[in-house]
Amino acid sequence: TATCKIAGSLQGFGIFLSTFSIAAIALDRYVLVIFPTKRKRQHNLSLLFFSLIWLISIALALPLLIASDLNTIFEDHNCDISLRICHEKNEIWQQMPIGKEAYTLAVLVTQYALPLISIVFAYTRIAHRMQGQFAVRMSSCANSLAIMSHRRRSVVERQRRTHLLLMCVVIMFAVAWLPLNVFHVLNTFGIVKGFSVPLFALCHVIAMGSACLNPVSYAFFNHNFRQQFVAMFEQAGISRLRGILAHLRKKCMLGGRRKYAATSCTVASNNSPPMLPGTLHNEEFYEEHDAAPKESEFILRINMVNTV
Repeated sequence: TATCKIAGSLQGFGIFLSTFSIAAIALDRYVLVIFPTKRKRQHNLSLLFFSLIWLISIALALPLLIASDLNTIFEDHNCDISLRICHEKNEIWQQMPIGKEAYTLAVLVTQYALPLISIVFAYTRIAHRMQGQFAVRMSSCANSLAIMSHRRRSVVERQRRTHLLLMCVVIMFAVAWLPLNVFHVLNTFGIVKGFSVPLFALCHVIAMGSACLNPVSYAFFNHNFRQQFVAMFEQAGISRLRGILAHLRKKCMLGGRRKYAATSCTVASNNSPPMLPGTLHNEEFYEEHDAAPKESEFILRINMVNTV
């Protein structure tokens, strides 16, 4: 019985901890980007987020610990054989201060709605801040394509990649966790008769898959990681992977690159636009930014174009 209770509550605890961690990462990045002058407090804030998500996850998993018990589904007294499974008992839920229906709705709000709102808010504000800071460094000019340097165009492309990454994280979270929460609501309130084990397993796999897809998304939008990943496979004799990844990346980035190239031009500035902290884009950007042309060089190029 003790093993059953621990196993039942650990599954719920893992779900809560996973979703709260994604929301905490988003809020942590939000504070770092929106309030860059408060970086000294960033460490304390991260510890606070870490402690809160563990405490809240444990608190939300406690009802599952209490309600889980062994249920006998087959018993043969003649052969002294019994088959029991670990499941939540409705009799135990009825004796608890909070009913199963109220707990299901509370989980829907705390495990899905609030983290989704937090992620959307944080990443929307980050994208808006990055776009605003980048627009300040852009100016309208007669022949923007002629004077825009290759390095500046690469910065625009990285800006686009970062926006796509933020969108992917939000969409994956919303789509992956929705089926499991809807399944629990429909099953708890008796809208769907009977507990479908295959359907539950499918919804559970989709939800757990979001935790696996997040690192893949970060890697896909990172140039250095892709290069090392392709190099590793090329050493194993799989050279076609480079062309496949290049084709996928070209399809994802072509629309954004055309949009920015038609409306943007360079500005003489030594300040770098804010990049998303916690990703691998920063190192490659700062390496190129340190080697970027200075303000006097841009002014000289503009004068030469006007003279000609």
